[in-house]
Amino acid sequence: MPDIVVWGDRRYLEKMFLNILENSIIYGVKNGHIEISATQSKVFVKIDVADDGIGISKDDLPHIFERFYRADKSHNGSGVGLGLSIVKWIAELHGGEVSAANRKGRGIIISLLLPIKTTH
Repeated sequence: MPDIVVWGDRRYLEKMFLNILENSIIYGVKNGHIEISATQSKVFVKIDVADDGIGISKDDLPHIFERFYRADKSHNGSGVGLGLSIVKWIAELHGGEVSAANRKGRGIIISLLLPIKTTH
């Protein structure tokens, strides 16, 4: 695949990806896997980050990008429910969007759609 260039603030984009990966690690299974894939269209790149963790209940799924929302309140994480709301804010700031879905079987997939830099 050729290089893909996304317009944006490097620090914000790094923070966005770190938040997604951190959640995948925290809520993933021990010795689990995280799969990252990208597909490109003429104007967007779609980046999927999938884990094999605990997944999210269908009742919680529509709310995970809200500020201070924690789907797994029993988990011993130190988060306060801002990570995915920050991901959403950064994606939208860059003209993109983010979504989440449970994977078949186990885990979750976070999908980012970001505009790419074009040469014209």
